[in-house]
Amino acid sequence: MARLVRTNSMVQRLADRRLLAGSGLVWLVLAGVLFASRGRFSLAAVEQACGLSAPDVRFAPAAADTHAFLARCGADGLAAYRDLQLIDLLYPAAGALVLVVALALILVRVAPHVAWLALIPLVAAMGDYLENAAAWALLGAGGSEAGLAAQVLQVGSAVKVVGSWVSWLMLSGLLIVVVVRALARRRRIAGLVGDAA
Repeated sequence: MARLVRTNSMVQRLADRRLLAGSGLVWLVLAGVLFASRGRFSLAAVEQACGLSAPDVRFAPAAADTHAFLARCGADGLAAYRDLQLIDLLYPAAGALVLVVALALILVRVAPHVAWLALIPLVAAMGDYLENAAAWALLGAGGSEAGLAAQVLQVGSAVKVVGSWVSWLMLSGLLIVVVVRALARRRRIAGLVGDAA
């Protein structure tokens, strides 16, 4: 119980709009490089060099699929995949921080007793980093052996995707709750003003 109280207290300290703005800016820049750019460090560069999308953007790719991806890459593709992994050293932390702070800001107002739920995005980040560690192991092997590392990548991918979906759905649901409460409050105020008139 004391640990839960400390966790809720820590989450309350993270509920800071300036932290959300700063982390959001970093996350948007990294997301732009990864998803919108066609240059170095982007998913598009990997797909162009390898002829397939990176395992990182597929849900829990089978070890055989990861091996097929690596086999098609060649030296240029493996270099592009390595570049992707470099930017992915930062992206999971940036994304998790944005979600944690956004959730903290809402949960502190809506349900402070369960503010610890704001930490769920950290599960997604851990899955992403597990996936990244496996990708680095595969790159270290030159893409020739997909065995255990490819299976670890599959598990990390599943944890990342499920954790991300849970986090984004929770944030969406909480935003709906905030909007509904604000509308209900506005109607009550309008009703009180109408009654007073």
